[in-house]
Amino acid sequence: MDAQTGEELSSVYEEILAILGQIINNSQPWLLKR
Repeated sequence: MDAQTGEELSSVYEEILAILGQIINNSQPWLLKR
């Protein structure tokens, strides 16, 4: 695997983690209400 490919995968992985974090943070009040 090339180093460039690894960097691209890590950047995509970080973006996915950021999106998941936003979803979790946005859904927490809804989960607490239940």
